[in-house]
Amino acid sequence: MAPIKVHGITGSPPVRAVLLTCKALGVDYEFHLVNTLRGDHKTPEFLKLNPLHTVPVIEDGDFVLCDSHAIVTYLADKTGSDKWYPKDAQKRAVVDQRLHFDNAILFTRVRDILEPVLYFGEPTFRSESVKDLEKALVLLDAVLGDNDFVAGSEPTVADCCCIASVSTMLGLVPRLPVPERVAAWVKRCEKTLPSYKEVNVPGVKGIAKLARNVWLRRAYGAYLGVEKRLSAALGRARTRR
Repeated sequence: MAPIKVHGITGSPPVRAVLLTCKALGVDYEFHLVNTLRGDHKTPEFLKLNPLHTVPVIEDGDFVLCDSHAIVTYLADKTGSDKWYPKDAQKRAVVDQRLHFDNAILFTRVRDILEPVLYFGEPTFRSESVKDLEKALVLLDAVLGDNDFVAGSEPTVADCCCIASVSTMLGLVPRLPVPERVAAWVKRCEKTLPSYKEVNVPGVKGIAKLARNVWLRRAYGAYLGVEKRLSAALGRARTRR
């Protein structure tokens, strides 16, 4: 099978979910950077691929597909992997449910905490968004139960998606309380998912560093603004004397 093209940015959890899945399935890929921070996802060229202007997007020959959850199941179906995406109807339904859980809960909470800082000028993470991350991990703990992985005793494409979101949460808020079963699952994913350190870790570190740098730039800018106002006020006071 010829390499697929994966369009995205590694700071994005859904993009890393697709890359982790490619590694797990043995799918060769070419990575094409789409820097959403500088607006690459809104260029005419990219909008031809995906009018929703989201990443990731894959090109498999002439076939184009967006949305990480659709992509990982497509790739698993195409490669015929029963291990990573079971063919048994009930087992597959559980994996699908976990994918929806990532989409509706885990990744949504990551997006909600990041977007205000990266795109809308918020000086830091909102406290309510941090609390929402905590609640999401409590829900994940309940979903895991006594299972080693999110859909049972073996890893599936759902783990690739969920760990991309959860590892990002932990990178952004290192002191986030983590339920014991969730912490154990994270360690299992780190050890079990192929090329985890190569594919996932740099992206997590990158997005966490970016968020911190945005805070620092804004904090420094605010500090300079205060200094300028104070200097101007002192200058006016001296003039009046």
